[in-house]
Amino acid sequence: MTEIAEGEQWERDFDWFCVDEAGEIGHFTTAGFKRLPRSVERSSEDRDVLEAFFEKELTGGYGYTLDADLKTEIPTLKPGMELSLRDFVRMADKGLYSYDTETYVSPGSYYFRVAVPLLPLRFEELPLRIRDTLSLTQLNGRLLKDSARIPYEDTLAM
Repeated sequence: MTEIAEGEQWERDFDWFCVDEAGEIGHFTTAGFKRLPRSVERSSEDRDVLEAFFEKELTGGYGYTLDADLKTEIPTLKPGMELSLRDFVRMADKGLYSYDTETYVSPGSYYFRVAVPLLPLRFEELPLRIRDTLSLTQLNGRLLKDSARIPYEDTLAM
């Protein structure tokens, strides 16, 4: 396993994934200038496997909606701007709750939900090899379906 160096984490926009206590799956982007959860930074190979699976192998068709609070996070959001949100929308259409964050870390930084799946993908529906890797990054104490915001600091210990 190759650990993702701290310097690389601050320089690159990473996608990472987690599972909540209900067995639903979240997709997060760091927007650069952020640390990854400890369980993710431990293995670049594991992160790459999950990203390849969710990006390339998993098909869509679950349906999605933009988060009801998204206008608060992106005040300039207008109808038809889904193209600029395509990566988040694509993940939600595959059954994942999809989150973005501010570019720079500041006190009180958080991930905000961009898109919500109409039919969430369940952890038990995933291939065993993906479940084994994804289970290393668990969101405890909150459910993705109820969390329009997740504090950045809370993700670091995952």
